[in-house]
Amino acid sequence: MKNSVVKKSIFSRFLNMMLPFYCRGCGKAGSLLCERCRNDIEVVGEVPVLPELDRLFVAGLREGALSKLVEDYKFKSLKGISEILVDLLDEAVPGDLPGKIVVVPLPTIRKHIRERGFDHTWRLAGEFSRRKDWAVAPILKRVNKTVQVGADEVTRKKQAERAYAVNMEVAKEVGLMEKFGGSKKKERLSEDVGYLLLDDVWTTGASMRAAAKKLRESGAKRIYGAVVCINCLD
Repeated sequence: MKNSVVKKSIFSRFLNMMLPFYCRGCGKAGSLLCERCRNDIEVVGEVPVLPELDRLFVAGLREGALSKLVEDYKFKSLKGISEILVDLLDEAVPGDLPGKIVVVPLPTIRKHIRERGFDHTWRLAGEFSRRKDWAVAPILKRVNKTVQVGADEVTRKKQAERAYAVNMEVAKEVGLMEKFGGSKKKERLSEDVGYLLLDDVWTTGASMRAAAKKLRESGAKRIYGAVVCINCLD
């Protein structure tokens, strides 16, 4: 099985190099997204606040060219698409969020990283943080291997609640831990930092909300969210 995954990944990369670029919107050859189709993607920006998040930012709706871009980025390992998605995120998320900001990608299960040949969310987080001149830190970790694709909203919520934990060792290594309390001081996430959770798709919001809850329980005070696309806006 492992050899099969490796061969599939190598074949996908070779195929992507050989095939010409074509627009994921109209199919025109020459680029992954032509100027006309890029202009057709309406950047959403900030959306109403949820209880778990202080602010939430969305690049666009999960439809048309944007939906195809995200799908090909994740499932066909077209890494070059990340630059387009980061452009949209950069427009959707204001650069003047107060104080120090740390981008925290929602972690991907290892099975998917092996299949795709890269961690799609970590790549987005890295490029996005450089664009904004913010820090990036993988202080969340997956504690189970559940896959949410195809699951209903109730199942997604239950899975998400058990999916994440704060990696205190990593947080300490990157200087995001502080000691609080009396004589028996406990280490918690720094309250002076704004943590911006980043993910590619918002389906029900279960993953983002669960991740925010874990950060809040570990001491975070300011928590923002940013996603490339969302299924719909109520």
